[in-house]
This record gives sequence, C-alpha cells and structure tokens, in this order.
Amino acid sequence: MGHLALEKPYVALQERLDKNPIGAPATDELYEILRIRFSAEEAAIGARMPMTPAPLDVLARRMDEDPERLEAKLDRMARKGLVLDFETNGRRFYMLAPTVIGFFEFTFMRLHEELPNKRLADLLCSYMFEDDKFAKNAFRGETQVGRTLVHEKTLSDDLRAEIMPYEAATEIIKNAKLHAIGLCYCRHKAMHHGNPCKKPMEVCTSLNGSADWIIRRGFGR
Repeated sequence: MGHLALEKPYVALQERLDKNPIGAPATDELYEILRIRFSAEEAAIGARMPMTPAPLDVLARRMDEDPERLEAKLDRMARKGLVLDFETNGRRFYMLAPTVIGFFEFTFMRLHEELPNKRLADLLCSYMFEDDKFAKNAFRGETQVGRTLVHEKTLSDDLRAEIMPYEAATEIIKNAKLHAIGLCYCRHKAMHHGNPCKKPMEVCTSLNGSADWIIRRGFGR
C-alpha cells in the first residue's frame, strides 16, 4: 500500500501532462522520467496546476498552501525547468512545463552532474522514438506545435517565390528584441545516448519572451 501511495503523485502528474496539446501517454519509461525529474512533492504540485498560467495567489488557494512557501517551491521547480514563469502587468504567472516543448528539452539544455544523464537519455529516446504512442499523440491534432522555416539560401532563384517576413527565418531573428543561445537538447541527449554528433553543441536559439526565461533560469545566455 505504501508503494501505491508513493506512485499516486506521479500518476496524477502524468494525467495532467496528458491534457496538454502534446500529451504524455502513460508508459513505464515516462513514469521513470517523472520520478527522476520531479520529487513526489513537485509531482503533486504539478498535477494540481491549471491548464492556463495562473498567479501565485490563485495557485496558493487552489493548493491550500502558504503563498510564500509555495512561491519558493515553484521557484525551485522553475530552476529545474519543470515550471515556466513570467511577469505580466506587475504580476508573476506560473504554468506547468509540458513534455514538449518543455521539460524534456530543458533536461538536456544544461549540464547536470547530479542527474543520471545516460539513463535519462536512454529513457527519452525509448519513449519518443522506439514506441509510437508519443509520436501518434504529438501529431494527432490539426494544429501542430511547430512549423518549418525555409533556409532561404537553399532556394535557387527559379524556385523562389516571395517569402513574406513572417515566414522568413532571417526576418524573424532580425526583428526579435531578445536572443538567447543554449545547449542543443537533441545533440546533448544523443551524446549521453552513445550517438554523439560532431556538430557544435551550443546552437539552440530562443527569441523574445522565451529567450528571457531561458537566460533568467540559467538554460542559456
């Protein structure tokens, strides 16, 4: 019975993560990932976070927690990449980081000596690529989480149609007010999985609000 009680926060967390646009189908690999990245207390907090960003006072009432103590816990989770936080009109809002794009990536956007990196890399590769549950879940909807931007120099003049500024990667980067660079999650994970990439590691680019969070929480510069 004690074992079941220990697992309960992680089951609740998986169920909450699975409500996101890119869900989190339950597998043994996912539960092990969650146990490595979240303490039982953090899993319980994450499971009770609403689908939309919420300020501290709302979360404290929802979880029946002292606001100051909850703020410290949320700050610790944000430093681990488990919670996203941002300020709007003088109020700080918090939301649970999804699997993708979220704490899966943040796990390998920083050098973690305290984490079992090899095991995490193996688990993530198995969960995302060897079992098709996650892939089918990620692409189940009509609206996708990302879009492809053309590398403009690869297009010859006879194939080039007019690329509007919002479709041009160069324009998006040029017009961004803040830029951040960090470790490539994919290449860092591949290194620990035993399949190192020979390309540079520090290439992951974030822009604007995402860049602010990446820099503030120590996942890039």
